[in-house]
Amino acid sequence: MSKKDIRTEKYAIIDVNRCVLCGSCQEKCPEHAIVYDPEKDCFVVLRGHCIGCGICLKCCPYSIPELKVIL
Repeated sequence: MSKKDIRTEKYAIIDVNRCVLCGSCQEKCPEHAIVYDPEKDCFVVLRGHCIGCGICLKCCPYSIPELKVIL
């Protein structure tokens, strides 16, 4: 199997225990994949909408979001 045949899926994850709910990631997400869950009082990433662009990582002043990579 060549490197071209390997599909990599990336999506953001947010550590809800560290997130301070500033909303920067939600505001900047081009796919609107980050939403606030009022029942859990946290931001969550809708994995099916996240394109793994990493904008949320760059705009978070607290470096909370991370990219999860699946081979």
